Amino acid sequence: SPLFALSEAFCSMSQRLGSVLTAYKEMTYAVSHELRTPLARMKFALTMAQDQLINSGVPSNVQEQWQSLWLDVNEMDALVNQLLNYASFEQENRVLQVQQENLRDFLIDQVQRARAATPHLAINLDCDPSIQVAADWHLMERVMINLLENAARFAARVVEVRADLNDKVISISISDDGPGVPPAERGRVFNSFVRLSNPQNSSQ
Repeated sequence: SPLFALSEAFCSMSQRLGSVLTAYKEMTYAVSHELRTPLARMKFALTMAQDQLINSGVPSNVQEQWQSLWLDVNEMDALVNQLLNYASFEQENRVLQVQQENLRDFLIDQVQRARAATPHLAINLDCDPSIQVAADWHLMERVMINLLENAARFAARVVEVRADLNDKVISISISDDGPGVPPAERGRVFNSFVRLSNPQNSSQ
């Protein structure tokens, strides 16, 4: 058949693409995993430097630079963890660890953590204490951390966390009083690793 050669070429191309994607995923996982070691050393060094900064009374501009380094290292650490989490989703044998827990108790823990990290913001929670959810709570935690960190990054003063149960469907919404997503960026905001600039920090 004239289609036989075309079919063989298509199958060969599909196999090559599969091999390339597999190699890419393995490389991404390996690089992300290897980055954790130097990041851990940087965190240790910054912790040691913190003790010296406290005891030696260095100028305020040096302390500000140290604090900026801490923020950068923590951001890198968060990105590496996200890469490892995304890589784990690609594993065909991944099994969700589903357990039933109280949603409000879970959200209280996440909100309290966010409040400790951003004391300048008012982070409010509205959730019925009777809602029970069966979920993989480790993954739910990663989702909430990402959403709350994003809201805190753009918020001016207030972040609102709300959970509703309607017709057996649970919705969790996180809103803030920041500028919102520009219309031109809304088409790509849900793509992996997209980070929008914060107009409040454009001068920094």
